[in-house]
Amino acid sequence: MLKRIQLLAVVVLLISAVVLVAGEPVTVKGIVSECAEAMGGMEKIDALKTIRLKVIYTDHDYPVFAEIRRPNLIRSDGGKSVVLFDGKRACKLKGVAKDGSVSGPRLIKAEEWKDFEVDVAFYFPAFFDYPARYVGMETDEGRKAFELEVKLPLGARMTYFIDAETHLWFKTVAHVTIGGKEHHPQRIFSDYKVVGGILYPHGFIYNWTPDEKPNKAFIEKVEFNVPLPDERFAIPAGTE
Repeated sequence: MLKRIQLLAVVVLLISAVVLVAGEPVTVKGIVSECAEAMGGMEKIDALKTIRLKVIYTDHDYPVFAEIRRPNLIRSDGGKSVVLFDGKRACKLKGVAKDGSVSGPRLIKAEEWKDFEVDVAFYFPAFFDYPARYVGMETDEGRKAFELEVKLPLGARMTYFIDAETHLWFKTVAHVTIGGKEHHPQRIFSDYKVVGGILYPHGFIYNWTPDEKPNKAFIEKVEFNVPLPDERFAIPAGTE
């Protein structure tokens, strides 16, 4: 009986990884490879180690500067605060209160650390760095799309929608639990431009929940493979 259950589990895993579309086998590896090719080629994706962005959120009165080193390091400067994630912990390096006083550095609550991995996974598809699971084919935003799901190391999950015709990823939904409540922020990407040989979106709409009115954001500048030394993501010794 146990062997039959184990065999059934293997079959289910195989079905989730390989399906038939129009008579042709579709695999996670194939979808990821096609997406990489559409963005500029797997060689360029593999060689991409760092990303630096200037993002304009229309509901903010300041730009956000983000620095990323794959697979999961991020530093973000939002004008009145500077935060970073070193792959294990998150820290607020600097915070400016309404009265102008400056505080920091201090560690951010542990349950919120996973949110930083989500930020990285929004800016760059996590299926290039972590194992993915094929969910199925859906029609979303008027497009036929393959869905891939990735579980990030700290527990959050990301669902990616890859256009079945262009093979570009155009939508990402996160599934993250903080404070006992599950949230589903999402982004829908547009305005793809070639930077350093890589096709990358320069605009997106975003919201914290699917029912919330979306806001717009523009990536004013993106740079790939800029030097980002360890010190950019280091939490000062003794920070609590």
